[in-house]
Amino acid sequence: MGHFSILHITKYKELGGIGSHIDRRNTPANVDPSKKHLNEDMVYQFSEEMTLEQCVERRISKGYRQNRLIRKDAVKALGIFVSGSHERMKEIEADEGLFNAWKQANYNFVCVEFGAKNIVRFSLHRDERTPHIHCVVVPLTKDG
Repeated sequence: MGHFSILHITKYKELGGIGSHIDRRNTPANVDPSKKHLNEDMVYQFSEEMTLEQCVERRISKGYRQNRLIRKDAVKALGIFVSGSHERMKEIEADEGLFNAWKQANYNFVCVEFGAKNIVRFSLHRDERTPHIHCVVVPLTKDG
């Protein structure tokens, strides 16, 4: 099988389940607990005691400047999942310089596309079969 990249964006109206997964508040069956120390929270905006949902609400309260109320069914955040084919991701992970460059390139991409201030989580998971990044952004524009 060939090498490929994965970039998946999901709209979130509620964040409880994905927040528990990203922050490892519960351990899914496919996670190797002995590798949990390899995970990295590269951006954890606000406080580590706050849930993902609380961080998203805080970012909205700090950045939203419109006069209209936000709809109850509005998309509050975007989940960005970045990875690749298992074989290629293992090759990248084995080369520390390449792995660090991969992480930085993905972080830079999200900063350019969504703004660094809008990133509430940027977490690398290495305790599952294939290394991957979960990033959560609040889609606020420059005008709020």
